[in-house]
Amino acid sequence: MEWYETWRVDYENHKLRHDENIGNVDIDELRGENITCEICYPIRDTPEVFKKFWKILQKFEYTIKDYNTETIRALLNLLSIESEERNNYTKGRTRDALDVMVESIRYLKQPVLREK
Repeated sequence: MEWYETWRVDYENHKLRHDENIGNVDIDELRGENITCEICYPIRDTPEVFKKFWKILQKFEYTIKDYNTETIRALLNLLSIESEERNNYTKGRTRDALDVMVESIRYLKQPVLREK
């Protein structure tokens, strides 16, 4: 899973930019640079539907650690897509929402790729 190593390095570099600019950082300047960042995308409120989803996801994927507003937004976007379109998860808005969800989650370690 090459994406994980890239994801990890990008996240760590982004966090360093926050750490180096403590007190002087402009969040708007860094926002959009890394959608995993809990500082750029803080959780303000968590809908019940997301809490249920997260609880189930944790049972199936032990490598996940945390989420942020982008993860919540991605799930809500996914749920707003009509079921017929949502069933095709390889393209379109469904794929975009799933990509954001996977990229915005923070992981404890590299996830294990499993076939459906």
